[in-house]
Amino acid sequence: MKVLQVASSLYDWGGIERYVHYLDEGLTGRSHSVTVVCPPGSPLEQRSAKKAIFANKGQFSARTYLAYRLIGRETKPDIAHIHFSPDFIMPALALRQTCRAKIIMTRHLVLPWSPSKVRRYTKLFDHIIPVSGAVERKLAESGVPEAMMTVAKAGVPDPAIEPAPLLEGPPRVGAFGRLVKEKGFDVLIQAATMAPDIHVDIYGSGPAESELKALAVSTGVQDRITFHGQITDVAAAMNQVDLICVPSVWDEAFPYSILEAMAMARSVVASRVGGVPEVVQEGVTGRLFERQNHQELASILKEFGNDRTRLVKMGGQGREVQQAEYTIPKMAERIEAVYRKVLG
Repeated sequence: MKVLQVASSLYDWGGIERYVHYLDEGLTGRSHSVTVVCPPGSPLEQRSAKKAIFANKGQFSARTYLAYRLIGRETKPDIAHIHFSPDFIMPALALRQTCRAKIIMTRHLVLPWSPSKVRRYTKLFDHIIPVSGAVERKLAESGVPEAMMTVAKAGVPDPAIEPAPLLEGPPRVGAFGRLVKEKGFDVLIQAATMAPDIHVDIYGSGPAESELKALAVSTGVQDRITFHGQITDVAAAMNQVDLICVPSVWDEAFPYSILEAMAMARSVVASRVGGVPEVVQEGVTGRLFERQNHQELASILKEFGNDRTRLVKMGGQGREVQQAEYTIPKMAERIEAVYRKVLG
């Protein structure tokens, strides 16, 4: 099968970019021919073995339309798989008019569509892959026919290092991600004021960093909060903490940080938002708390601090689930099944 992955508006290395790259690896491993359309100099260009270099010139750009007509004629894909909203219109339209490919969208956000978007996208696309049930429900509420959607959840690579035993001493809670308001790092800092035995390690950078550091000082927990900045080796950092906290205040679709924590045999404490409850099994692989409820989060963290045996057990169970369900081969298998269904 020849697959064209459309990622010409993806310049960074976030969740959607990683999804594209992992799918590229997984489908290639299943003997499919995959070409990734990506911007010049982007992380995807650096990582993709077979690529077409192009940067989207705008959501309604004629240059983008013409470029994708050429790409479609040259690559002749069976499947064109589009991942990000700036690429939803001109690439889909050009490829539909140029080649016989089935046009697939992955929807990565738990956000509604307007009636006009529903009409447009259900005409342009043959099928939609929501990354979680939460995304699927939001699209269904917007009016997308359920028969047009198939949930296919992501996976993560096997970590390059083995999970380390939990550390001695006070529990260390790791939090990973871009430092923005939506990620809820302030909720974790507030929880730390009520859980005096824990140490919080925050990995990432972003516009909210100075505000979060000021909050740590103003609440008197600056000695128990360490800001590590941007990192590249997530697995090694996770080996330096005892559990992972995902305190998001917005509806996360299907966070990679949770899958990575499970792969490293770390228990997860996460807010009950979006697709998070679909991957964190309450009391089995981790614990859930209500969004923005720092009191409930603090209570859970204190419980874990007093029961390290439970931390180890949940972390081990999480790793078993990840290895069984959330690997790159499993991800590719699920999405290949969608392709075959659409191709008929």
